[in-house]
Amino acid sequence: RSQIYRNDNFLSADEVAYLLQFIDHLGGWGSSDGMDQVELPVEGYIAGARRDPIVARVEDRIANHTGIPVHSHEDILSIFRVSS
Repeated sequence: RSQIYRNDNFLSADEVAYLLQFIDHLGGWGSSDGMDQVELPVEGYIAGARRDPIVARVEDRIANHTGIPVHSHEDILSIFRVSS
């Protein structure tokens, strides 16, 4: 059975700003197939994110919160930018 977790302020404002700048530095955002008003990081995000200490810290926090350990061969932290 799936569980949904909600944790307000899970990311600090500094972490959010860092992640957005990190993606911009890697090449920015691209469109997503089939999802209007949703942008995904461009190619290269996954390789960069796997080496980034802030992304690792966020993934560790998610693992601690959910009890599911980080798996190095699983999907990396997914980030979407949604416009309305």
